[in-house]
Amino acid sequence: MNKDIREVDKNVTAQAVNEEGYVLYEARCGKFAVEGFAFLEENDYEFTRLPKSKYPAIRQNLLNFAVHNSGGRIRFMTKSKHLLIKATLAHNTDLNHFPRAAMNGIDVYLGHGAQKKFAKNIAADFGSFTLEGEVDLSRFTCGNMTEVTLYLPLYNQVKELYIGLKEELDILKPVAYTYQKPIVFYGSSIVQGACPCRAGNSYVNMLTRFLDADYYNMGFSGQAMGEEVIANILAGIDMSLFVMDYDHNAPTPDHLEYTHYNFYRIVREKNRKLPILLITKPDVWRMEDELRRQIIYNTYRKAKENGDENIYFVDGKNFYGDFAREACSVDNLHPNDLGCFRMASYLYPIVKDILDGKEEECCLE
Repeated sequence: MNKDIREVDKNVTAQAVNEEGYVLYEARCGKFAVEGFAFLEENDYEFTRLPKSKYPAIRQNLLNFAVHNSGGRIRFMTKSKHLLIKATLAHNTDLNHFPRAAMNGIDVYLGHGAQKKFAKNIAADFGSFTLEGEVDLSRFTCGNMTEVTLYLPLYNQVKELYIGLKEELDILKPVAYTYQKPIVFYGSSIVQGACPCRAGNSYVNMLTRFLDADYYNMGFSGQAMGEEVIANILAGIDMSLFVMDYDHNAPTPDHLEYTHYNFYRIVREKNRKLPILLITKPDVWRMEDELRRQIIYNTYRKAKENGDENIYFVDGKNFYGDFAREACSVDNLHPNDLGCFRMASYLYPIVKDILDGKEEECCLE
């Protein structure tokens, strides 16, 4: 981000006017709600998910994914009939099993909470570090004040983001979430968002949209290994629920057993009454899965035996159901859109009851 963007008055109006007549605003100019970044101010308003002050203590392979913007959102209210999105990305990666629209694209949604409707995806072309696209809001808004949500790329970092509006209209802050204290999700590539067709369809983005909840996505693809440094960072966040789902990234069952209860313990010691939800991975095709499930359940059982009444367990093998189970994944590991939807749908009533204080028990099945 250009240094002058951070130094301007937070009530600054326009940053520029382009040839098409759009008034351009940098997303961090103070007019928009920038969400999903727990350490935004500490990180000098750079879109990255872990505190830069802790970078020296964190493995570089993990940091390579910490700069990705999964869970990052821009929200605002407008009456504008025209919207322009213009962004510069840190890199452009192309994988054979993961759509570019999700990795390197921004989703535009209109409306509030569970009523949000997908309007358009704007993605970078192959090999490009920039994306730009217009959205005709008049098709959806009829000139009424409407909430706009931009879901940032799941596997890329946005360096600059400009929002263009043609009309000289007020830009208002969005409606508050039903659950305003953030949920924190920690886990593997599935948590980070592999592999739906676009950002809004990741299971975490879906679930929190259904709930109308604020959240931080702390999924680190292939790198969520239950390290104490990460546990201590996440334990310091003021949150409503901690979801612990790093089963897939533990390289062996022994590693999972060595780290899992300890990770839970660190979070619990700093958050005595915080609800903590333990999840096992959704695929069950490997022989070691039963052992891994038991290890995670043992953390739950031990916590309960120690008097923890705010610990919950969900078995990921139930997420995809029985019918057309094979249709839920791109590679028998990462969920596609159907898989993400089934995960979010399964978790929705459980998480809602936990947040509402109604969930008493989550048992191994």
